[in-house]
Amino acid sequence: MKKVSIKDVARQAEVSYTIASAVLGERHRKLAIDEETALHIQRVAKELGYTPNPIATSLKSGKSRTIAFIVDDISSPLFGGLAGIIEAEARKFNYAVICCSTGNSPESGRRVLRMLEQRHIDGYIIVPCKELRPEIQALQKSHKPVVLVNQYVKTPSPIAYVITDEYADIYEGVRFLVSRGYRRIGLLTEGEDAQLQFNGYKDALHAVNLTYARKYVSKVRAGIKAGELETHIRQFLLDHRDMEALLLVGERIALTGLQTLKFLRINVPDDMAVLCYADHLLLKLNEPAITVIRPPLEEMALHAIQLLIRQLSDPGHVPGAAYRFALRSRLIVRESV
Repeated sequence: MKKVSIKDVARQAEVSYTIASAVLGERHRKLAIDEETALHIQRVAKELGYTPNPIATSLKSGKSRTIAFIVDDISSPLFGGLAGIIEAEARKFNYAVICCSTGNSPESGRRVLRMLEQRHIDGYIIVPCKELRPEIQALQKSHKPVVLVNQYVKTPSPIAYVITDEYADIYEGVRFLVSRGYRRIGLLTEGEDAQLQFNGYKDALHAVNLTYARKYVSKVRAGIKAGELETHIRQFLLDHRDMEALLLVGERIALTGLQTLKFLRINVPDDMAVLCYADHLLLKLNEPAITVIRPPLEEMALHAIQLLIRQLSDPGHVPGAAYRFALRSRLIVRESV
């Protein structure tokens, strides 16, 4: 079936193409086209089933009513959950959402951003890595609204972000393990910058007069391959058989860590207690069910889209303190501690 064009609407409404185009492009008030004519054209367009071409509209206006949500791995329940909430909230403001995955690769992230730039994306919600700092700064310089989620990348200009309060969450997690009688507590994490996590871990130990032992803390680089991650965790566990409890940070670390514990026949919680700073259905279904520090997914997603909409509504506004959120997670006690 042939798509109805502006020419078809103009012919049926018995007006010129210019007038029909102005009305359907919502420019009739600027051109002083009377309301009666505008309503007539809109009524004819509806009867004919006319729908505007989104590409042509975005080229003319420079706006696409489209938001990009860029993550490491869209198959992750964490980011999948965020995407669903962001999409639902964006629809309320008549925005569509394009979800893109970088696969934990900075180069892939750069390609994604170049592709999105050609599509006239109006705003970006990004789970960033440090290597993408120049690209994020370029978006800021081109006055594109940006909100960072789950991770923070420092930029010269103020930037909006929604993250979890890693220091407080890790601090409370370690204090919880101590309250259950554990003293030799390990910490396994992933990423470029885990200083807040390390500080929370150390301060929690010092608060109860326990000595911080560097050997019980390990960090792997972001995007490490699955095989390398398994090898690293296995060696860490073999080297520290005296650990009484283990705090695993992030989904990949949590799932790989549990798999490795089973491979080494280290029973949870009899041989070692486990607390995961992550939220994944498999952690709940595991036997025993794993105690977790659950990030506030819905709150993070709602804050992110609302911060972006505020910037889209006021393009000249520079994000201040009100555009930055560090949210607390929730401890869910199960059987692994």
